[in-house]
Amino acid sequence: FETRFNQFENDVNIKFQAIEQRFDKLELRFNQFENDINIKFQAIDQRFDKLEMRFNQFENDVNMKFQAIDQRFDRIDQRFEKIDQRFEKVENRLLDIDQNLASLKRDSHWIKALMMAMACAMVTGTLKYIFIS
Repeated sequence: FETRFNQFENDVNIKFQAIEQRFDKLELRFNQFENDINIKFQAIDQRFDKLEMRFNQFENDVNMKFQAIDQRFDRIDQRFEKIDQRFEKVENRLLDIDQNLASLKRDSHWIKALMMAMACAMVTGTLKYIFIS
């Protein structure tokens, strides 16, 4: 019984050693796999870093271009404000001219009436001079 137990123990030890060797091989392969994956992840991280740098540069370029466009729009707004001020001045002048034309029209009606009155007086005076003298 003891020999059988010793043989069984030897068989179990041999099988455990085989299992340990397999685990050692598996661990080596896993370590190799882990190293390969780490190397690939480092390469991916480097690519992402490059992409991030390029994106940041692109973002800065776009922001600078938008700032330039904003400055141009500000200058255009200032020009439009100047044009609006000029139009207001012209509008005020046109209102003054319109008022002057209205008063000139009233004045011309009065002048017309006065001229008619003077013409009537001259005709009357001329007729009186012709017929009375």
